Amino acid sequence: MAPVTPTSVLQASTWGPCCRCASPSTPGRSSPPPPGAPQCPPRPHSPPVLSPSIIPTAFLGTATIFTCFSLSALYARRRSFLYLGGFLLSGLTLMLLSSLVNSFMGSTWLFTANLYLGLMIMCGFVLFDTQLIIEKAESGDKDYIWHCVDLFLDFVNIFRELLMILGMTENKKKEKK
Repeated sequence: MAPVTPTSVLQASTWGPCCRCASPSTPGRSSPPPPGAPQCPPRPHSPPVLSPSIIPTAFLGTATIFTCFSLSALYARRRSFLYLGGFLLSGLTLMLLSSLVNSFMGSTWLFTANLYLGLMIMCGFVLFDTQLIIEKAESGDKDYIWHCVDLFLDFVNIFRELLMILGMTENKKKEKK
């Protein structure tokens, strides 16, 4: 079984150019060649084609997670989640080191653990960043553009993590069939 990587989870096309059938007029064909045309040899470990329904599912899941954690930070006592900064950055460092180790080992288990740990850390960053923005606004920092960028990056990271988790889950379901 090939290790699941972010590119194999999110790449949808299994067709690509090869030395025989790629020409300047067809750079990276995304559909099968017509009948009678030379066939591309199968790629080893071709990524499966994923269902397009995982994108709206990941988006709705991200919006729900983001809304819940933002509201939790808004209604919590003031400055109660600011202590999470050190733990979250330590978690990111742990993720970096485990990703580096996994690039040499190719462990599916470590990749999956890294995905779920990343999702938890990004949820923590929503709490932390929301309360940090509130504190900055209370102390006079009205730079709302950068505050929005912080929260947008949190949203994008949660979406990315959820998309990869849903893609992996779908791949496992297809393999069992």
